[in-house]
Amino acid sequence: IVESQAGPQLSNGAPLMAGCVSESNKKHQKMKSDTDVTARKAQRKKEHLIKKILNIIFKCSTTIKDTSSAVEIDLGGDEPTITVQSITEILMVRLSMEISQQPVISYLGSCHRRATEELRSLRQQKRGASAESEEILSEIKNQVVSFAASCILEPDMPFPMADEAHVQIAQCLLDEDPSSSIIFGVEGNASSFYYCLCEEILQQNSTAFSDLIGRVTDVIVFERLSTCKSVLETTGSGSAVAMVSALRSMCAHNTAASSISLHKSFLLPGTSSREAKEAVRPPVSGSLFQMISSGEQPPLPYQRRSGQGLERQTVLGQVLRLGVPRNNPAFERSAVLRQSLDSVTS
Repeated sequence: IVESQAGPQLSNGAPLMAGCVSESNKKHQKMKSDTDVTARKAQRKKEHLIKKILNIIFKCSTTIKDTSSAVEIDLGGDEPTITVQSITEILMVRLSMEISQQPVISYLGSCHRRATEELRSLRQQKRGASAESEEILSEIKNQVVSFAASCILEPDMPFPMADEAHVQIAQCLLDEDPSSSIIFGVEGNASSFYYCLCEEILQQNSTAFSDLIGRVTDVIVFERLSTCKSVLETTGSGSAVAMVSALRSMCAHNTAASSISLHKSFLLPGTSSREAKEAVRPPVSGSLFQMISSGEQPPLPYQRRSGQGLERQTVLGQVLRLGVPRNNPAFERSAVLRQSLDSVTS
């Protein structure tokens, strides 16, 4: 069909009937309308997916109005088109906001778990699974791990919630709810956010990885666990059992377990080392005058390589010193050495 001064014509010059033009326009408009409806439906599905996984809605969204359970972000301009390539920008804007709902490591770990669960659900469906949705979910999984690694390796990242990432990791490991913990793998151990994060940091900087594991160990063992006096005790930082379990959870990644065993305070210093004879003066709670007035003896200094050094200054000592309290009604009051070997082993 060609246009001329005489109106629409066929290629051979014959005039085109007005009815044919009208019918052609109707079909064209209907096809365009159907395409627009399909595009809007696809956009709406992707917006709901972003809200479900990242807990985000867009300021200019025309499909989602409920902002009570999600964080509103503004990407500028009209309603954004969500693609695999736009996930990085969406996460960057979200992490740059002054929102204290959740620390960054915990937030990214939760997003990773939800994306893994949703991706597994899509793949199990026999029909209706969107290839683009799967690509978006896979990209979210990769990007949240990458952003978390950047917060650790680049502490100057301008994310308000990224302060002291190693402390945040320790706190996440202490989470006693396995379904929301960063060590919970929806598809096995290697699918957990913690495992993927370890792999990402190892790939970028193995030295920084060892340093990170050491700092997380210090927080769990020497800042939290050292304040507990029995296995049944619960402090403001959590229970003693949860702290030991957190240390064990770190060993779910083999290289992390190796790094813990190489921690400077994992074992006592060597016999011939300078640190072996170093004197350690225990801190005094309260004033020395109050302690003497109450009849208490101030703690005496001890060598780092000694029984007290083993119990107080090493990772293994801090874990193994927590036994059963003497007044626990679940155990007999008789001395442990008077019990049978089977009873002691039990």
